[in-house]
Amino acid sequence: MDSNIGDQRTESGHVADSVNERRSNFSRQASFQRVISVRTFTAGVIGAVAVALVAHSRISAQDAQQWEREARAAVEQNIRAFNAHDRKGYWDAYNYPLISIDSDGRISTRASTHEDAEALIVRGQPDFAEVQKEGWDYSTLDAADAVDVSANKVHFRVVFTRHRKDHFAYRSVHAFWIVTRQDGHWGIQVQSTLADTASAR
Repeated sequence: MDSNIGDQRTESGHVADSVNERRSNFSRQASFQRVISVRTFTAGVIGAVAVALVAHSRISAQDAQQWEREARAAVEQNIRAFNAHDRKGYWDAYNYPLISIDSDGRISTRASTHEDAEALIVRGQPDFAEVQKEGWDYSTLDAADAVDVSANKVHFRVVFTRHRKDHFAYRSVHAFWIVTRQDGHWGIQVQSTLADTASAR
């Protein structure tokens, strides 16, 4: 009888060990599956981010040239309209409020709204006759280098030169212009001018 009891205890111990082993194996398998799941999820997230970044870089690379071209058109229109004494075309090359920073660091608002610009046109601004008193005949855009480009704003390093009728370049102006897009319209909104470089003759 004692022998039977001992055998039963031994058998019970084997059963318990078997159960514990199965539980341990199940726990290890569950843990392994969790690790695999986490790794799979992490890899998926990293992959998705990588794809998004690549797609974004492609879009930025493709669009940047277009944004720069559209913004540059406003810079070129400004010079072209000034040469043509075209006041409407000149003010249409801007966005508002139009901020000016002169070579001494003074900040002024040339026009707050489109309505202000229209009023300036009526008053004959810019005054081309006044500029002609210094010998001006036409201006050339010597540089318009895009420094920073984004979807709604482009920074340009600008150099333009004023010439007399005999084509003598008597003044070069170095400036930093910020061109913005408002409601789909690209226009110059900030003009920061450095000290002019002048030639005497």
